Amino acid sequence: MRTMTKTKNTLNYSANDVWAVACKAQRLNKEYIKFVPEESKKETNREIMYRLLEEGPKHLTVADKNAGVKVRQHFQALTFRLLTDAHMSDFEKTAMAIADKDIIDSKLDIAIIASLPQSFERANIRKDQDMEIAKVTTDKTIGQIKNRVELTVTVLRTFLSHKWNCYFITAVTDNEEVVFFGSSKIVTKVGDVLNIKGTVKSYRKDDNGMVTQLNRVLQVT
Repeated sequence: MRTMTKTKNTLNYSANDVWAVACKAQRLNKEYIKFVPEESKKETNREIMYRLLEEGPKHLTVADKNAGVKVRQHFQALTFRLLTDAHMSDFEKTAMAIADKDIIDSKLDIAIIASLPQSFERANIRKDQDMEIAKVTTDKTIGQIKNRVELTVTVLRTFLSHKWNCYFITAVTDNEEVVFFGSSKIVTKVGDVLNIKGTVKSYRKDDNGMVTQLNRVLQVT
């Protein structure tokens, strides 16, 4: 493993080593930790990475190295989305550019790589959710526009939109009707069964057939 050079504030690490220690830091913390209180005994993922890079390669397992390769390849593969003109966030473009580097010589790059194993995990969760959603195909809709409806649904997908500060939830009823809605108050996970009230806003057709979009959704007991 390359060690830090003596020049002040200059880094020079093998990219494979950096991605491997990022995955080990994620494994040790079980989540991405960006900041910790002063009195906390925990370390941020970035702090763990610097410590492990200084200690050398002896602490890295085959699993750590393989995980690093998988996460790096995931972000390298974003190139294909760029070529197809698919939407990519600025963060994804930055991560893709870093993944193509063989030498990591920037503290900012290390800070970004520290967060990417968790992003990779979330991407896999979304992929699994998309596969479950893809199994549901229906031509059914619910009620009429502006109808207030009460439903029992099983959650197929949920993700937090930082832009809109709410969760977007896709779910299915026992009658195989697919619904979609946003909520800043309903925090749920895939497989949860919810009792909800909402107003029919619109209908749209996608790969699953027909989807009923709801608004003003409340969870009821």
